[in-house]
This record gives sequence, structure tokens and C-alpha cells, in this order.
Amino acid sequence: GIARLGPAATAPLALLSPVTAVILGWWLLGQSLTAMQGLGMLVVIVSIVASQIAQRTAALATAPQRA
Repeated sequence: GIARLGPAATAPLALLSPVTAVILGWWLLGQSLTAMQGLGMLVVIVSIVASQIAQRTAALATAPQRA
């Protein structure tokens, strides 16, 4: 389960929880969404994607090369 995952794997999930709540509130409950909220969600999503790309790039750079 989640107990086996490290902090680097679970941190993005924690950051996505508020974004998910806002999207569900907008979609299911008809709540309004301002441009600033949309921009904030975009910043969160882009930062999560960028951190995941950086982690994978770092892991590939430090992985032993196979012959």
C-alpha cells in the first residue's frame, strides 16, 4: 500500500487533493471558478509535472549504465 511509497511519490498526491476538490465542486456542484483559481490550479499541475520529470531525469542520470 501507500506505506511502501516514499515521500517523493506521495507528495504529488497531497498537492493534487485541493485541485481535485475544486474540480469536483465545479463539475458536480456547479460552484463557480475564478480565473485566479484556474491559474493557481495550472501552476500546481505544472509544478507537479516538472518535479516528476526532474526526478526521472535524475534517476536516469544516476542509474548504472548497461553494456
